[in-house]
Amino acid sequence: MNIRNITIDREVGCGGVEIAARLARELNWKLIDKCLIFDIAKMANVDVDAVKKLDEHPDPLLTRISRLFWGGGAERGMVNPDHFDCKKMTELTRSVFLKAADEGYRVIVGRGAPYILAGREDTFHVFLYAPRQYKIERVRKYCTCDEHAQQVIDTADRERAAFIRQHFHIEWPERHMYNLMVNTAVGEDAVAETILQAAKLLEPDPALAG
Repeated sequence: MNIRNITIDREVGCGGVEIAARLARELNWKLIDKCLIFDIAKMANVDVDAVKKLDEHPDPLLTRISRLFWGGGAERGMVNPDHFDCKKMTELTRSVFLKAADEGYRVIVGRGAPYILAGREDTFHVFLYAPRQYKIERVRKYCTCDEHAQQVIDTADRERAAFIRQHFHIEWPERHMYNLMVNTAVGEDAVAETILQAAKLLEPDPALAG
């Protein structure tokens, strides 16, 4: 199996973003994470903030209803900035991911990447998780208190699960979709090495060669 892409799916607070960036640096591959937001905004000709609001979030009920009255314009390829919704963003994200995977040597973070790129022999899918207290301690530095951190974690993961359910009809995280699942509490070094070893992308140590 010649791996040319790695997807990183993750629970909020487990350090998945940092680990993905580390892998991209070590492999000298392109990282596709937050930059996707700017690419989608440019493709759809909408404000970046409009894309950020929908990033890994499910479509609100009122937005889905308004799309029915909109008459399917987005599906016909016409992007109205006033009606840019989660469905259109998902369509554009799928297009970006497929093109990136075909080019290869990419580390792609979240946003349904394991489901969009499922079945590709050149792509290795990883899910990262961690104990709840570990995640709270990581998120706590950006929050006012432990309770706030817990709320951030629960809300974000709940919306992420709803996003995957809505667009891929799968309960997140669907374990059989991943090649590897790792508890990040063992440390970033160990996680990165485990992923590279499992994907057979880590160069063998000559000193250990027989």
